[in-house]
Amino acid sequence: MSFAEGDNYRFELADGRARCTVWRRRDLDANAGAQSAEEMLVHFRALAEDPEVRSLLMDIRKSPPFSGPRTQRVLCLAFAAFEKGRTPIAVLPASVVQGLQIQRTLSVHAPLYGRDFSSAVVAEKWLESFSESQRR
Repeated sequence: MSFAEGDNYRFELADGRARCTVWRRRDLDANAGAQSAEEMLVHFRALAEDPEVRSLLMDIRKSPPFSGPRTQRVLCLAFAAFEKGRTPIAVLPASVVQGLQIQRTLSVHAPLYGRDFSSAVVAEKWLESFSESQRR
C-alpha cells in the first residue's frame, strides 16, 4: 500500500515492512533532486518513529549514481532515525561508488541496524532475521 510519493520516490508500507524506491528523472536537476530528498526526510522520520514499522528496504538502484551534499545530509539523518528506533534498514545501491558512499554513511549513522546489499533477496532475508527482541 502506498505511504507517500514524490517526483522521484515512492514509499510503500505493508505488514510492518516499509519500502522506499528512488529513481532518476533526467528532467530534474541536482537542486530539484535534493529538494525531493529533503521532502523524503519527513517520511523517513515518520516511519522510523512508528512502532508498527519493523524494517525499511531502500532501493536506490535506479537513482543517480552519486549523492550531493544535501541528499547526503538527508541520508545521515534518516539512517540515524532508524538506528535510534532500532529499526533495521537495508539499502540497495545503484553502483559500486554509491555503495561505498552508503557504506560510509551507514557505518557512522546506523552501525547496528543498517546495511547495504547488492541483492534484494539477501537484503530481505536480513531484514526478516530481526526479531521483536532485537528491536525496541
